[in-house]
Amino acid sequence: MTRAVTRSWYRIALARPGGPPSVVAAAGEHLGAAVAAAERHAPGAFAIAADLAPDSDIPLGESLGKSPVVELAAVDGLADAPVFRWPIGVLPQLSRATAARGVRRGFIERPHPASLVLEAQTDADHLIDLFMGLIERLPSADNLEIRLLDHFDDAGQTDVWLTSRVDARRILRFLDDHDAELFGHGHLELSVYVRAHHGTLRLTEHKTVVWLADERALEADVVRWLGELAVPRVAAGAPLVTVKDAPHFHFRPAASRDRKQLADELYRQRLRRVGRGECLEHREPRRLPAPSAWRKRIDDAAARQGVPGRVVAQHRPVAAERTQRVLHVELHETALARSNFPRPEHRGATDGVCRAEVQVNRQPVAQRSFGVPRDAQ
Repeated sequence: MTRAVTRSWYRIALARPGGPPSVVAAAGEHLGAAVAAAERHAPGAFAIAADLAPDSDIPLGESLGKSPVVELAAVDGLADAPVFRWPIGVLPQLSRATAARGVRRGFIERPHPASLVLEAQTDADHLIDLFMGLIERLPSADNLEIRLLDHFDDAGQTDVWLTSRVDARRILRFLDDHDAELFGHGHLELSVYVRAHHGTLRLTEHKTVVWLADERALEADVVRWLGELAVPRVAAGAPLVTVKDAPHFHFRPAASRDRKQLADELYRQRLRRVGRGECLEHREPRRLPAPSAWRKRIDDAAARQGVPGRVVAQHRPVAAERTQRVLHVELHETALARSNFPRPEHRGATDGVCRAEVQVNRQPVAQRSFGVPRDAQ
């Protein structure tokens, strides 16, 4: 049976090299598809903010269906939107993007009484090289965790997928094979565990890279590595502005899988879904929140009404969040990760991050030019 496809309309603010920002109304099955359509409409441009399109932006009558993109006049908030190439997967809300002014590449140590927390912000051209480059430099890497968050397809629950105990080469190979989908996905988080140093390297849902550790043995090394990867330390007393400082949207890449399809792919790649409630926060069991009540999905911005309850990041902006709340400092150690991980149930898979023999031919980050797609080198 053919699946019915509905489209929503969004305002997308675009920045063009050498020109002023502009705004278009773009339609897509989800925000990521609308962003991609808007960027194709203006070659060389990139999205700097987004919002839901009001009824007045949506073409009617014979114009409807001719093009998924409509040029708009200047709108409120455009002049205040920072011109920054946000990592794919997140965008500030156009009408309230002023709170993200001052965003730039850099890292900062976040205060925490018991853990070392280093958070780094970079742009879309450098995000993959930053995260992969740090993995390459780590003395060891033991597990990869992929969290499908509760706002992914309005699921109302977080699902955690975990590899068996592997090594950095296998993790890099897996991420290389799935980079376009995983790194540009605003509804998931990636975490790499380093057991020897009680640490976690995390790509957050806000597309910042965080090093969390119970000890400071690698602090000087991580700071040096960030410098090598062109991420400077933020000046003392200055803030590290990220997308979470403003109301913002989370979205997934245009050609990415939906939640069920991605879960099926992770299963084929021999990751195992960790049972709910098994994740440990500061090594104490943490129950996931109960799923929110089902409600009709709003697919057409023209028909939307105010809906009480949890914000849905795919269709409405998430409010600005406190830094400490967003980082939710935890090592995400799981009961399975800290023990001998059982063999995957699906041994028949012919490939995946957990297979015994993996050949990694990846070029080291230090030898690649930043901003150039890896497959073009």
